[in-house]
Amino acid sequence: MKNLPYWLYESLPYFYAAMGVLAIASLEAIIGKISGMLLISAGAVIWQLRFTYRRRRRRPVPRDLSWGHNQRMNPPKNLENVKRPVPKHEPPKPDPDGL
Repeated sequence: MKNLPYWLYESLPYFYAAMGVLAIASLEAIIGKISGMLLISAGAVIWQLRFTYRRRRRRPVPRDLSWGHNQRMNPPKNLENVKRPVPKHEPPKPDPDGL
């Protein structure tokens, strides 16, 4: 809604819910009570849609974690040039007691 001021746009769901409560409390006809429930529902739905949309937009871009789960099928690239220290295998030392 580009034509509405920001403060009005943000307060519309609360306004709908408040008018729904007012309609339920003040009107005796069943159609008034139904209209009040519809206004409350509309306010809740609009608020929930805005909340969900804004939460999704704030999320960071997910990282690619596929290598950690499936190392054989999707190994990282350029590991051929990495020098890895080779552990030295020493023979076991003889027991000084000879046991």
